[in-house]
Amino acid sequence: MTGLEVEHLGTGYGTTQVVTDVSLSVEPGQIVAIFGRNGVGKTTLLRGIMGYLPLSCGRVLLDGEPISGKRTHVIVRAGVGYAAQERSIFSDLTVETNLKLARQGGDNREEEAMLNCFPRIRERMTQKAGTLSGGEQKMLIAVRTLANASRVAILDEIVEGVQPGLLGMFQEAVRRASSRGLSILLVEQHLNYALPLAHDFIVMSSGRVVEAGPVTGSSREQIERHLVL
Repeated sequence: MTGLEVEHLGTGYGTTQVVTDVSLSVEPGQIVAIFGRNGVGKTTLLRGIMGYLPLSCGRVLLDGEPISGKRTHVIVRAGVGYAAQERSIFSDLTVETNLKLARQGGDNREEEAMLNCFPRIRERMTQKAGTLSGGEQKMLIAVRTLANASRVAILDEIVEGVQPGLLGMFQEAVRRASSRGLSILLVEQHLNYALPLAHDFIVMSSGRVVEAGPVTGSSREQIERHLVL
């Protein structure tokens, strides 16, 4: 049981180091949530894990095998799903076509399970993805990512801008994916959404991990003191 492991990772943009010496692990079936104020390096960390940015130090392992240095499409083919913070959909294509393009091949039973979590998306299969509301586009991205990831799913603020009444659908989908053994790494600002899901939490500040541990009754207080300006 290894899942995703990040060891002493450093990365950034050009000569600017943004993330320094970050280590974490997400076992199969485990949900780990990363918190931190805007601009502390959370998204940069994820981009380093996914191969979009070169690493200045450290490494990333998937089930014990190094994947750092590999191209992003190779990491995705290895079973790592990534929902980026920006809404990456094909706006002029239908919802159904967006889902088909993401499939690794053949029928996808997990896609059906995810659509059961988001019945609105099932109802809008023939609609162009660009005409969906912002929350519905997030649902589409969640279905696509969680259904097609076979080992790890990385979700970067997947519920940003989503109405509070819809958060339960996303929680149900993440729990469903975790129950089938997916390692799930969340970056979130929304504590009410993420804390009930997460087994462990990490807080980042200035590109480093400043607090980490299992989620307990006192975790909110631990996290919030790092989020206060």
